[in-house]
Amino acid sequence: TALPLPETLSRLETLVDHSLVIRRPSPDAAHPRFGMLETIREFGLVRLAEGGEADETRERHATFFMTLAEASELHLHGAGSDQAGWLARIDAEFNNLRAGIRWFLAQHDGTRALRVIVGLEGYMGSRFNGAEVRPWIETALALAPDAPPTLLAGAYFSLSVRIWQMGDGTA
Repeated sequence: TALPLPETLSRLETLVDHSLVIRRPSPDAAHPRFGMLETIREFGLVRLAEGGEADETRERHATFFMTLAEASELHLHGAGSDQAGWLARIDAEFNNLRAGIRWFLAQHDGTRALRVIVGLEGYMGSRFNGAEVRPWIETALALAPDAPPTLLAGAYFSLSVRIWQMGDGTA
């Protein structure tokens, strides 16, 4: 269950004080970043699984980052006021976004995977070749043939860019 923000911050501060969590440099002071040693992370994942909370936690994580991807879409395409800031933020969060996409695909939720992918097109188009992204798009499209038409259009556009990047298309 979600904790109120003051309690969350208090608990996070305690973890930092005990060197179980570290504050990492962030491109945006309004969005601080924290991390932990891999052994502590693995221990936490085991405890979540033992408590039956692993799937719920992964779902909440993926949903949070889907919302971030959707919020970033216009900014990443240059329509917002801070494209460079959003690119830096997505750079910092891409492993979390990747985990969200993989979670949605593992849950056979192609629509939500597409929401992340389409939201990040302005990022992936400038940062990635298609080798990693193309299979995500193809899998998500196969899982979500009835997704909203605007989402499908964005996904097919993203797929066509990946195919072109990989030199697999015919001209």
